[in-house]
Amino acid sequence: MKEPRVLTVRWLTILATSFLVANLAHAQDSDELERSGFYVGAGILGTSYRQLDDKISKRLEFLGSNRNVEVDVALGFDTYVGYRLNPYLAIETEFEMLPESKFDTDSDGKVAEIETWALTVGARAILPLGWFQPYLHAGVGLIEVEMKGLGVADNLLEESNREVAGRFGGGAEMVLTKSVVVRTHLDYVLPGGDLSDYDYLSFGAGIQYRF
Repeated sequence: MKEPRVLTVRWLTILATSFLVANLAHAQDSDELERSGFYVGAGILGTSYRQLDDKISKRLEFLGSNRNVEVDVALGFDTYVGYRLNPYLAIETEFEMLPESKFDTDSDGKVAEIETWALTVGARAILPLGWFQPYLHAGVGLIEVEMKGLGVADNLLEESNREVAGRFGGGAEMVLTKSVVVRTHLDYVLPGGDLSDYDYLSFGAGIQYRF
């Protein structure tokens, strides 16, 4: 029977060799990994509104007591289409949909629900490291928010508006094949005007197809 230390060294050697072979294979295909062209993608995401709980709490103050508003994480999806100009730069249009997020208090239950979508156009700065490619991006576009009150807040929290918004963030892409890519991201969406209190963080992952 082999000693555990020998087995451990053997497994580490196998893993290290596999890693080196994979990187050599990717290095040979660097042109494919960083090639220019169109791509499309879609994914699932979660969202955290940063200031909205305070805004709702203030609107509920007239009911006679301070209420601690809790916000559910909004689950949604995003789709995007883009064009990679070179290994370091891409332009992209992204649509993000957050179908429904609910807000509740300890004493009143659910008091509001909100639906949000955002459409932005922007650019990505990419660091091409072979199969792993981190990036930063920024864009601008439109956001639409529709909120309605529930229960004790019925008709109190009604709001529907559309404004200009900015998107800032980053993420990473893991190239599986010359056409299939996995993307993860973390974005900050900042609306302007009357919707400035509806800023949020979105985080998610999805699949991209390169043509």
